[in-house]
Amino acid sequence: MKKILSVLLVLFSVNVYSQSFLSFEDITFSLKGFVRNDFIFDSRRNVDACDHLLEIFPQKPDYDANGEDINAQPSAQFLNTFTRFGTGFSGLEMGNAKVSAYVEVDFTGGSATNGLRFRHAYTLFTWEKSKLLFGRTWHPTFIEKVYPSTLNENTGVPFQVFNRSPQLRFTHQLAKNLDFIAGAVYQFKYTNTGPDENPTTTNVMQ
Repeated sequence: MKKILSVLLVLFSVNVYSQSFLSFEDITFSLKGFVRNDFIFDSRRNVDACDHLLEIFPQKPDYDANGEDINAQPSAQFLNTFTRFGTGFSGLEMGNAKVSAYVEVDFTGGSATNGLRFRHAYTLFTWEKSKLLFGRTWHPTFIEKVYPSTLNENTGVPFQVFNRSPQLRFTHQLAKNLDFIAGAVYQFKYTNTGPDENPTTTNVMQ
């Protein structure tokens, strides 16, 4: 009987502690996104992705037997696949940490495989000067505060990193404009081929 009472007291203590440790008082949900249509005209062929939404650089001249550049071919695209929707929640508190989450999707893809695509899906723990993020979002070397604004989706590619990966990221504010960032990143869609250049090597820790 004493053992049963002891177990009940422990369970009661854990339950009370959990209720004080977690706070659900100010849960809020947000919805964001936009509907976007793009008409794109290119005077020549480019190295691109996502149906010309992500332009990287123009293809170099390639001359045929008549001396004509076969890459100097104009093209036009009318796209609405960049339409995007996202939802998040905040207000949960766990001890001294504020907990929030965010999920975002769009319709960007190839013309043959166009469909709903995950962009972001993560949970964020926030303290006074520190943050811990777990999930899929921008690569730690993609700094959202400083990336350039561009007319299309490339945000400065190939000089700016354009990568969203599953990760565990810790950020600590050292000063007003100085952060320390450490992350463990798992390769997903943007996998590299590795030192042996084997394209079948996927989902490797980097």
